[in-house]
Formats: sequence, C-alpha cells, structure tokens
Amino acid sequence: MKLITIILGLLISGVTYAGNHENSATAQNVKKATQFMKNVLTEPNVAKDLLHDDFDFEFMGVSQLANVMYDKETYFSKWMVTVGELIPAGFRKLDVVDAIGDERGVALMVGGDADGINGL
Repeated sequence: MKLITIILGLLISGVTYAGNHENSATAQNVKKATQFMKNVLTEPNVAKDLLHDDFDFEFMGVSQLANVMYDKETYFSKWMVTVGELIPAGFRKLDVVDAIGDERGVALMVGGDADGINGL
C-alpha cells in the first residue's frame, strides 16, 4: 500500500519567527516535524517530546480515517493504534517527500510502503 498523508497544524515547540533563512522559525519547524516523522514509528517517546502542546493532526485522503482531528494524546492513543490495526506488519518505508510551513505550523507530505489488512 502506498500511503500519502498530510499533517496539518503540526505545531512544533520553542521557535519564534526569524525570517526566511535556514535558521528561521519556518526552517526549524520543518526540521522538527521531519524529525518527528522519522521517529514516530521507531521511537514514539522521542517523537512525542518534539510536539507542541497545541499539536493537531488530520489525515488527508480518501479514507474512513480522513477528516478526524487528533491532538497530542489522541494521535498516539487512537490514530497510531488504528494504523497499527490496519497495517499489522508495519511500514517498510515511511519518508517525508515534501513539507510546507511557517512560524506557527507545518504540513508534511509523507509517502510509505506497507501491506494493509486487505492486501492493498
């Protein structure tokens, strides 16, 4: 199964706007969001520590999982549990393929490979 998801409103802690350069709030937010995604499957506690208290997540796509908002707690207690049930063998690959953001948040486009329970 190929998975593409967008994380909306991924608010990463501790950065203020500093302009459009590599050390800007936008660049730092994108970097932290990418670090979050790299750790979310293998080291969820590390990933959770990267999140701002106002974190929100919404899966975008054509799916029964789409258009439901999750916060910092429900992302791990509900979303990740549901994904684990639908993809019991886990992901073979999960990579950030694009990111947009500003000083307040980040949206990630993520691609991955996995076998779902329905073989897709």
